[in-house]
Amino acid sequence: MKIVMRESFADSVENVWTTIRDFGGLGRYFSPVLKCRVEGSGVGARRVVTLRTPTGAEVIVVERLEELDDKAKRMSYSIPDATGFPMKDGYVGTMQLKRVDDRRCELEWTALIEVPEGITEDVTREFVRGVYATGFAGLKNLHGG
Repeated sequence: MKIVMRESFADSVENVWTTIRDFGGLGRYFSPVLKCRVEGSGVGARRVVTLRTPTGAEVIVVERLEELDDKAKRMSYSIPDATGFPMKDGYVGTMQLKRVDDRRCELEWTALIEVPEGITEDVTREFVRGVYATGFAGLKNLHGG
């Protein structure tokens, strides 16, 4: 399944890209992050993220940097082990920034995801949309909207 969400920001593509491309800086714009550490550097690096769920539980997610293209302003990451989430292992998220003008840009955030047995597509879709909406809200706090 493919899920695509878009949001625009009242800031330059360069400024927003600086925030997004910082693989270890997820906590700057994703409020559930309690801790984030990066192991390695460049493509192949892993970020180990401790999150607070809406129920108050703490979970650890390990993500792998799959692509970081400064020219195209695109980053892709995967979740090799999605245990505990309504998706199969191997989720891939891609964040693609596009310039609108000197002071505006748009972020397209795409998920390529498989739904596990026993979970409906609607549950998975709403979970991903909620995660992305939280990220967009944090980016808007930093970069305006």
